[in-house]
Amino acid sequence: MTEDGKQINEGDGTGKEPNTPAEKGGEPTELDKLKADNDKFEKELVRGRQLKAESQKLEAEKMLGGTAGGKVEPTEPAKLTDQEYSDKFMKGEADPLGDDGIGL
Repeated sequence: MTEDGKQINEGDGTGKEPNTPAEKGGEPTELDKLKADNDKFEKELVRGRQLKAESQKLEAEKMLGGTAGGKVEPTEPAKLTDQEYSDKFMKGEADPLGDDGIGL
């Protein structure tokens, strides 16, 4: 206290009176709580936007990479035996110049 009876804030050395009860060491006001909640919300909002962007990027990579529907193995054409091929050739169903399953 000073000689004229006024109390000064000796804690921070500025000589200013604390503005809020939270600065005085008391309970935080409703405004202080709302400001703190707003800060938390803004941080979570930024994090949510980052996660959304990452998710969209991964989804695009999956779709462009051909893995959106799961792993797809290419199937080889059925190999025909010599007898099956000759039967198809005699019926006109086999194309001797095309890829019809006969491997040389």
